[in-house]
Amino acid sequence: MESDNKNMIKGKLIPLLRAFSKEEFKSFGDFVSSPYFNKERVLIDLYRILKQDYPGFSSKGFEKEAIYELLFPGKKYNDSIFRNTFSKMLRLSEKFLYVNHLGNDNFHRRLFLLEEFKLKKQEGLFVKHKAEADRFTESNLIKNEDYFLKKYLLENLNDEFRKITKNFMVLTNKEEAGSFEYLSNSFLISILKANASIINSNKNFFGEQLNLILFDEIESYLLKNPDLLASNLYLRYYYYSIKIFQSNDDKYFFELRDIINNEIESLGIVDRKNILTTLTNYSYYRINNGELKFVDEQFKLYKLNIEKKLYKGDRDFLSHIFFMNVVTTGLDAGEFEWVEDFIRQYNSELKNEHRENMFNFSFSLAPSQEKEL
Repeated sequence: MESDNKNMIKGKLIPLLRAFSKEEFKSFGDFVSSPYFNKERVLIDLYRILKQDYPGFSSKGFEKEAIYELLFPGKKYNDSIFRNTFSKMLRLSEKFLYVNHLGNDNFHRRLFLLEEFKLKKQEGLFVKHKAEADRFTESNLIKNEDYFLKKYLLENLNDEFRKITKNFMVLTNKEEAGSFEYLSNSFLISILKANASIINSNKNFFGEQLNLILFDEIESYLLKNPDLLASNLYLRYYYYSIKIFQSNDDKYFFELRDIINNEIESLGIVDRKNILTTLTNYSYYRINNGELKFVDEQFKLYKLNIEKKLYKGDRDFLSHIFFMNVVTTGLDAGEFEWVEDFIRQYNSELKNEHRENMFNFSFSLAPSQEKEL
């Protein structure tokens, strides 16, 4: 048993290769066979051996000495050479991952190409590909912190290129301020996003004062620059999401509600879910404190959640808890016909074990007597 353990292949390469998808593992084979990335025949042979045992790498013959014999026929087993060969394969697999990732990262691939054109002072190519990178960046409707960071990187690179190609001409303050405005927006959104995450991790206790990151300073800056807040959706979204927890002021509820009514398509999928969750939780809070006017608000939020198809989240089924919340809230809002239609239409999206019970129980709450499944 002890000798078997000594003959087992250990290290980081095998667990990494197990995590490769079939397509990735196949592409890795092409990568290993490319003389541009690898000039060692032994690593090509090792890939062919590994391919026979992918993805389990657990067959009876998948052991150190058996593999060594295939790689170095007729030679006595040398553990140092074996480990060195596997170490080289690990480094090659790591290089494959970042080359493969970069190939799928359209923005940074363009950015690095622009950097090369800048270094080689290729003005025509730089201008052409800069325009393409701008169009690609602007094609994304989600203007979050990542968008503004990309805009900064492009404009900053453009500024550097102009200094090189125009005999180190100094840019005007206005020109330099343009790129740093993008950086500032990215920074402000990132900090507010981090603060919103801190609040959400504290169980959404409205009115609780938490130690937030630079929030007072950012709030002061935003209040002095109201045009920035008005024009930047993500700044408003995160700022109001924080203020609604801090202040218990309904005005922030309605500010956020305006965002989902008018601009929700300009938020990412996760942010659409989060803003609805924030408003739904606040509605619950207000209802539990006797503000019954929020029943209608809560019902509208549930309807929007359904209309925008956000209610399943990352699951492939409808949560029975969400289903029951929709039913009870709709009934409290007096939307009896809508609730019955909802039960019939969405009952099939529940898990099998909840489907019949939820259907019968929901209809037992509704005023209608029609209860056939």
